[in-house]
Amino acid sequence: MAQFNYPFPSVPQYLAVWLSYRNRQFIADDVMPRVPVEAETFKWFKYAKEQLFTLRETKVGRKGRPNQMEISATEESGIVHAYGMETLIPEQDVRAAESLPGYNPVSSNILAIREVVALGREKRVADLLFNPATYPAANRQTLSGSSQFSHADSDPFDLVMTALEGMDVRPNIAIINRPSWIKLRRNSKLTSCLTAPSNGNSSGQGAPASLQAVAELFELDAIYIGEGRYNSAVEGQSPTYTRLWGNHMCFLHQNPLTSLRTGGLTFGATAQWGPPVAGEISQPHVGLLGGRSAVAGEFVNELIIASDAGYFLQNVI
Repeated sequence: MAQFNYPFPSVPQYLAVWLSYRNRQFIADDVMPRVPVEAETFKWFKYAKEQLFTLRETKVGRKGRPNQMEISATEESGIVHAYGMETLIPEQDVRAAESLPGYNPVSSNILAIREVVALGREKRVADLLFNPATYPAANRQTLSGSSQFSHADSDPFDLVMTALEGMDVRPNIAIINRPSWIKLRRNSKLTSCLTAPSNGNSSGQGAPASLQAVAELFELDAIYIGEGRYNSAVEGQSPTYTRLWGNHMCFLHQNPLTSLRTGGLTFGATAQWGPPVAGEISQPHVGLLGGRSAVAGEFVNELIIASDAGYFLQNVI
């Protein structure tokens, strides 16, 4: 069993703080699920997709012997990266907190670090999934003019279904940002697909579609809305809050049961080594009374395993 020896021990109390909180605006863990790896440097198997699509003789006679097949894979190397932060807490703050029931300055700082680390992960995943270069040329297209969801003449249902049906492996989830979702759910041709008119004629003026209804219409398990923001201004300048997810949409086939060793076709996953780190270190040279630092983070790496199991629509609005 793997042993995780850090320069300082993770404190269960602070680890529980880390694990107890999740910003629900962030979708990285939903769209790039985590899978454990055995070490910082790890091996994973990349299976040839055609093996899953090749018809083989599987009938076995009563005294016959099953036909044999060989499963081949390419061994790939990977490495997790450490993402974390440290905050200094003077001893004066620790002593002052003793008179504040329920308040622990270290726990408070662990939560702040948790948010910053999660924000960085959300940015990495958004940059990866909303990058045309992540997808094969045949699995991406750029929309403009009347093909964009915001145009009155656009037909998102026909566009999406045509794209997905042309793939070898059909996606089961989609990702779209908030402004694009608002335009998509109000698109008249899409809402008319969801309208059940009593007179047999659709006016195309249906109410804005729900997330579940559009997911079912596109035959997906789920649609995730990326709505996180980050401050893109240079530190020290007035903040500029920019959306992490651009005006695009992607469709992915994600297999929640896959692992990096046993295979299974999936678009991507996040390799994670060990549990998160959350603890404190004594800092005798902080202030007059000394202090401590809260340190927290995790070891992860986002991997694209089968890029052709995804489809990218650029500039949907």
